[in-house]
Amino acid sequence: METFVRILFILCLLVLVSQQPSYSQTGNYLTCERVFEVKSTTTVVVLDDTASTFNKIVRRAVEKYWKISPIAFTTESQIIPYLGKREYSFLIKNQAMRIEKRVKGESKIQFNEIALYPGYRTIENEAFHARDAYAKIRVDSLQKVETYLYKLEGLIHAMHEYLIYASQGKVRKNTYGKDLDRFLNQFHSSLSQKTLYVTEEDIPAEYKGLTEFYDHSLTFVSKDELQQLLADERPDAAFLHIHPLVSWIYVIDISSGQILYGKKTTEYKSLTSQDFRNLSKAVGKKGKDWNWKKLFR
Repeated sequence: METFVRILFILCLLVLVSQQPSYSQTGNYLTCERVFEVKSTTTVVVLDDTASTFNKIVRRAVEKYWKISPIAFTTESQIIPYLGKREYSFLIKNQAMRIEKRVKGESKIQFNEIALYPGYRTIENEAFHARDAYAKIRVDSLQKVETYLYKLEGLIHAMHEYLIYASQGKVRKNTYGKDLDRFLNQFHSSLSQKTLYVTEEDIPAEYKGLTEFYDHSLTFVSKDELQQLLADERPDAAFLHIHPLVSWIYVIDISSGQILYGKKTTEYKSLTSQDFRNLSKAVGKKGKDWNWKKLFR
């Protein structure tokens, strides 16, 4: 009987955890009620030791959009004097490790992310722990800069908008899923007045036909063109962002940084026509004339 109760308890925990959304620009269930702490810190932006395009883009984005806290810049080799101090937070590239307890043993999950961490938390094995992040941008590989640098300015802007929102107490542990969904989707109807810009990095050739199920203005652009749109803060534009695990699909307003749409993909690690149907339905019918033939494909 005792064994049965223990197994039932573990199953209930697994169900509870599975209901918590994973979002590439937010923190997580554990930190959502502590985001207000960032306001009383100086955010230390940790750049590469040598001059790089990453440094240029991050500095430009932070100087333009970061309002939640004062900022300071340092490099990876100069970070030590700031560590372990409550008055700092860190925006930093991090190969974080998450350890998940299993019924038998544990599993280790490696993350590649650009994230905001509290300064008072200790680092483990020369990396911050994923569970402590206030907010994060997950990428496929930190080394493969070509897969994310072109849209990093927009992702940092979106991260900051989440931090402002959560710091006002609008994301709570006991209503985390509902609160996060409200943040992600409260403005999706405004997308009907904007052009959605998509790159082939997010929608590879084999998925390109799926965009036909989006019944509003959509334009494919190169990575350089999207990077320029972000730099110009184009007001009538939004861009598509796919979670590196192809588990979530997001649309982010280029000018405001507001996330206009955020939902799990219909199939984990795969895009389907239903994902674009869902997006089109959320936006409404104010774009192109509704194509009923597509509905029954």
